[in-house]
Order: sequence, then structure tokens, then C-alpha cells
Amino acid sequence: MKKLSLAILLLMGFAKPALAHIFWSPSTSGQTSHPLWLAEFAEAESIVYDLKGLTDGQSNTANITTYDTSGNIIASDVYDANGTIFSSVDLSGNPIDIYDINGNLITPADGTKQSPVTVVPSQVNLGAISATFDGGYWAQDPSMGMDTEHNPSDYLGFLTPAQQQAYGYSNIVQELKFTQALYNGFSPKVNNSSFFNLPLEVVPLANPFELSAGSYLPIEISLYGKTVSGNDPNLEILAGYNGDPISSEPGSNIFQIPIESFGLAPLEVDYAYQRGADQVEVFLSTSLTAFVPESSQLPAAVLTATTVVLFNRYRKRQ
Repeated sequence: MKKLSLAILLLMGFAKPALAHIFWSPSTSGQTSHPLWLAEFAEAESIVYDLKGLTDGQSNTANITTYDTSGNIIASDVYDANGTIFSSVDLSGNPIDIYDINGNLITPADGTKQSPVTVVPSQVNLGAISATFDGGYWAQDPSMGMDTEHNPSDYLGFLTPAQQQAYGYSNIVQELKFTQALYNGFSPKVNNSSFFNLPLEVVPLANPFELSAGSYLPIEISLYGKTVSGNDPNLEILAGYNGDPISSEPGSNIFQIPIESFGLAPLEVDYAYQRGADQVEVFLSTSLTAFVPESSQLPAAVLTATTVVLFNRYRKRQ
């Protein structure tokens, strides 16, 4: 009843700015294809999704890695929504996707459009997907803090060093996004290091699939291979479809993430810092999801969260 009342109030115009978009796969174990969204948890909304950001900048090869349940890298194909294999997708025009909250493509006035991405692993015993998305550069928007993606007009694309200097380092934000999705009981090796070798990575200190509802998964955060202090003011951790903030115990680098009825609560990790001598603002975000094999509860949980989160999952970035 409390959530319903809040939903009604927000529907009447009392909504706050929503979360910045993260990079994640909302698919469950047992699927043969896995979409990657630049979107909030449980929402199909995607504001700006430039496929070039999924490459190394030199080719059409996607920065996506798939693993089997033993942790070995396996082959996979990546497609756009038109069924075109990623290596054949023309990225020369730097197309931009804009979607509504139902996942329907909106065609901007200038006619540019592009489809989201789907990963198809070569084996059915998928253990994990990890991926890197370069969100490019954005104009600083003081009214939105680091949360630039809710204003597509702020998108500047992939600026060269000369363009960055010309635009003014203090006027731009660079965004880099990563994801870790676990399936079929797989957990990264628990060795207090970065299994996926991502710049910003969640390091589970236990197997989330072996924990029961009501318990907690202890994690640490790795930033460029080093453990982040739990007291670092640049670090923010949000868990669950409502984006509940998680803090470490005083003096500890370990964060406890709740296990829900469907498994690990979806996790978002954000980290912001100033880059080197030019002092460009850099915003990193990563997500961790772990899907219970053949769970009949997850789709219902996602459906419920989709309804609630449209009204209830809001905050302001400082």
C-alpha cells in the first residue's frame, strides 16, 4: 500500500531524477541468447547506445567475453536487433539509439537509429558474460552531476585528445561501463583478485548461488586491480531493483549484498574520479547479476520491479 501511494504521488509529478544507466544483461539462465542493455535494472529504457562503444575503437570486434561453467573462455557471436552479426555492422556513422521505457525504438528527428546487442554463446553451459562499454564523452551538466545520460543532447561521442583539449577538459565527462553476469551456478574464483580483469569489478568472496534467501554475499570492489577502501567517498554501491545504498562496516573493505528469493540482488557500483593531469571527470560503473538456473521466480520479480521501479527507484547524484 505504501509503494502504491508513492507511485500515485510520483505519477502526479513528484518524481525525482532517475539513476544513470548501467550496462547489464537482464536474461535468465537457460536462455540461448542474452541481450545487453544500457539501462536501469528491470527497465528496457536506453537513452544513448552507440555501438562503437562496444569495440576497441580499431575494429568491429565487440569487447564481450563469454565463459563456460568451469571459467574457460568460450566463443560467442554478437548481433544487432536486425540479426546482423556484429563484425559486419557498419559503425562508421556512430549511430545512436534512443528507446522508451517499454524498449520501443524512438526515431530521432534526424533519422539516426540503431539496435541493442544480443550475445549468443557457442555452448549451452554458459557460466558468465563480461563486457566493456565506452560511453564516450559528455558535456558537463551541473544540474545533473555525473548523471549526464538523461540529457541526450549532452552526448559528444568519442573525442580525440585534441578535441578534448579544444572543448575544455573541465567541461566534459568520460563514461566507462562494465558488466558481470553469472549463470548456471558459476562464480568467479574466490581469490581476492579480478577474475574478469575489468577496470572496475565486483569481487565475490563467496559463491552467490550457494547462499540462501535472507543471507548476504560478501564482496570487495577492485579498481584497476587494487581493492577500493570501503570508506572511499568516490565509491557508491546500490543493490536491488530499488537501488538501496550499501555501506561497508567501519574500517572494512567488505560490502554485504542481500540474497533475495530469486538469488543475488542486482548490484550497481559507481566510481568517479579526475583523470590525470588534464583533470577530466571520469565516471565508471559496473553491474553484477547472478541468475538462478531455470528460476520461475525471477521473471515475476522483474515484472513487479518494472512496475515499482518506474515510480520508486529515484535519487539525485551529488
